[in-house]
Amino acid sequence: MGVGEAAKSVPVRAYKRPPVIEALIDLQFESAHTEKDIKALRPKFSSIYNLIDTQEFEVTIEPNGSVTSKQKNSGFKGPSPDGTDILVVQKAGLTTSRIPPYPAWDSSFSLARRNYDLHRATVGHRAVTRVGCRYVNRIDVPDASIPRGGVRELLNFLPSAPPGLTAKPLSFGTRLEFISEETGFTVILQSSSLPPALINHASFLLDIDIIKNAD
Repeated sequence: MGVGEAAKSVPVRAYKRPPVIEALIDLQFESAHTEKDIKALRPKFSSIYNLIDTQEFEVTIEPNGSVTSKQKNSGFKGPSPDGTDILVVQKAGLTTSRIPPYPAWDSSFSLARRNYDLHRATVGHRAVTRVGCRYVNRIDVPDASIPRGGVRELLNFLPSAPPGLTAKPLSFGTRLEFISEETGFTVILQSSSLPPALINHASFLLDIDIIKNAD
């Protein structure tokens, strides 16, 4: 599966005040990174990101009951100098994230493509087994603008109360995972109430995660 497939027929659009608090594109590879791969990749990305190493521990229990542990470098992560982009390189993954301000899809895709091309040029081609695209949105609504019917008139994706129950909800949270019949992609939708981020406002989370696994 080619990385470019994810960008087909996506219109370019700029937003004045997008609600996106994180947009990420995640690639998972068929083969995991070796320690040699990590050592080769780190200096390539350190010129464009402020990186820190990530560690993992391997614990082994011997037949005689003794326990040994080993710490090793499992990858690295870090933000860009301006703090708006984040790179994470893990065992078999490469993730590019964008945090506010979020410009548009084409900008996020271009960054992910740049990182993928640099990864490929450094450690060679690897089959991509999973592509994930996730948008985490925080929607802030002035209290005065909330309709009389409440949040149900603002969001379509909400939990339903049992028939006959009349109560004013103080908080909510719901999750739905399904496979789109149109595309075959796995879609995970989550929505919930959040502590208000602004005075005299209500805040809501809308989390959209779209995943394509290799056939």
